[in-house]
Amino acid sequence: MANCAICNGTNGIKGIRVKNDFVVDAARRIKKLLNKPLNNNVSLCGEHVKDQVEKRKKFEKAAMISGIVIMFVVLVLVVLPVFLGRFDFRTIIVSIIFIAIIVLFTLIFRYSPSIEVIGSEVRKEEKIKKR
Repeated sequence: MANCAICNGTNGIKGIRVKNDFVVDAARRIKKLLNKPLNNNVSLCGEHVKDQVEKRKKFEKAAMISGIVIMFVVLVLVVLPVFLGRFDFRTIIVSIIFIAIIVLFTLIFRYSPSIEVIGSEVRKEEKIKKR
């Protein structure tokens, strides 16, 4: 049994693992550089799976909205100066980079990793917990 990443308890249920993606791998690399590697699997107990799925959906929605906003702003930053006759390539590139950094940090702070088991198996885990 694995300990839950949120409550650090086992609750007698096999933990549901969190997918290893680039953010989790980056956190592990940073810990390794700082000589504090734990080399463990991140998992959640049955109580926190539903909350994690909801957080992930909110993150995906925010990422989609941020992508649309970035595309709109980049379009405005490129097209508007052309129509006004003041096309300055350096200003446009710096503005795009600045906006991308702001949105990237916003998404990183809202990041929520996905879990490996979604759907019917999550419901099975919840039923086991209720027993």
